[in-house]
Amino acid sequence: MIGIGIALMGILNPVLEDSTGSHFTLWGTIHEPIDVAWFGGNEYVGFVHRMWTTPNILKFHWSSNGGMSWEECEGIGGWDVGARYPDATLMDPSLSPYHVVSWAELVSGPAWGKMAVATVNPSGPYGAVSGDIGAHKCNSLALPDGKVFVCGGDEDFGVWAGIYDPSAGTFMVQPKLVLSDLSFSGTDYDPTNDIIYIFGFDVANTQLAYFTCVWNGTSLSVDPTPHPLQAPSGILWQDAWCLRGGTEPVAVIGVSYHLEDSAPTAIAFCDEVKAVILPSAPDALPYIIYELNIASEEGGNKIVVLWGQVTSWRTDTTYGKAYYDIYATWSSDGGLSWAPVKNLSETPFECECYPHAPQRFKGECLWVAYARDPIHETDYYWPWAQLKAHLYLCNPCFMSLSEGSSHGGMFSYRLERGFLVISGLPEDRDSRATVYDILGREIGAVKGRGELRFDVSDLASGAYLLRAEARGFSARAKVVIAK
Repeated sequence: MIGIGIALMGILNPVLEDSTGSHFTLWGTIHEPIDVAWFGGNEYVGFVHRMWTTPNILKFHWSSNGGMSWEECEGIGGWDVGARYPDATLMDPSLSPYHVVSWAELVSGPAWGKMAVATVNPSGPYGAVSGDIGAHKCNSLALPDGKVFVCGGDEDFGVWAGIYDPSAGTFMVQPKLVLSDLSFSGTDYDPTNDIIYIFGFDVANTQLAYFTCVWNGTSLSVDPTPHPLQAPSGILWQDAWCLRGGTEPVAVIGVSYHLEDSAPTAIAFCDEVKAVILPSAPDALPYIIYELNIASEEGGNKIVVLWGQVTSWRTDTTYGKAYYDIYATWSSDGGLSWAPVKNLSETPFECECYPHAPQRFKGECLWVAYARDPIHETDYYWPWAQLKAHLYLCNPCFMSLSEGSSHGGMFSYRLERGFLVISGLPEDRDSRATVYDILGREIGAVKGRGELRFDVSDLASGAYLLRAEARGFSARAKVVIAK
């Protein structure tokens, strides 16, 4: 067990910079994955990202009340050269009082290195690290016994896996090589059948494939039999996976049909019987750039796919000299049909990139994180290590998932003559908007259809929390009143 330095706990005060909707800004440099889980009726959200210090360290933000208030820890990792490609894992508080972050710890220069995992305990954080196995990516999954499945890929297409005890801060099962010839993409867990999935590209057989493994409380067994998914012809790029309905592996992958330029020009949705090219963004150039994400409804048949795509070149056609937008499409029938693509970017045709979403969502509300370039420089090159980007955590509300409409949208609000005006709500059914003080105590609420107006004329200047609810989902934002 080794100690990990993490700053003292504190409430993260989201900053809303304009009135475009239910998101807030986290200042940083680049974002990384999010995790969302539901325990005891509460929505837990966890978000981890790198901080471009020397060495690189990680910062973890989490909420136990669906984003109404936040806590944070920073200074995770960076024991050798720096932490890369982290993963956030939310733990059931009845099994473990602290959440978990895993990552690949570099050993020298840009070289890959160790699988690392930490228990985020503010009074004495601790964790464990593997040997130098050349790990370049590391994922972690919470298991029903309170332990954590840790899995990562090395530079030689090997996959390593172990079991971490977040209470003790040690590996119960040391990471070991469990699969070969697999370009590791990620993991997921099926609680219904108690199966762990490992996803990736089967290099030996040139196919998308998943593998299964089982943890019985004392030993970890991995089945080396590949289960292939159908994939389109062409050059296959980055893949992202999840479990449809919580039990069926599905993937989304970037595809290029131009041998002279292998940048992906299409996105395909794949399962074990078919591969379907998804709708394309009509207002963007034909190069789909990182990051592809896929999320499925908890116990349901809805699927959302997100990606970043070039919308215009800055000075030339190299990857970094371009503006990007975040696009999404979704299916309400498990992938049989897909809605028209929607641009989710707050500032279309500028630069918003690298979307990340959790593998699960409930209802019609999906958390999404992405980076934004507020500077609009013309000499930044991909990757975005040099890019001073905003970090957003937002709630796109995909109303069309259950309504049969092709339109999705986000709530927005504005302050107008002593009223907080909430727009973008359904016109055909009642909605509710509730205002809380910064400690989460309810001040008042309004109900109605369409645009809602909440009287704030008697409220003192300061920060307040807004929760808007409609069609079984909710969105949250921070409101600052200045008089």
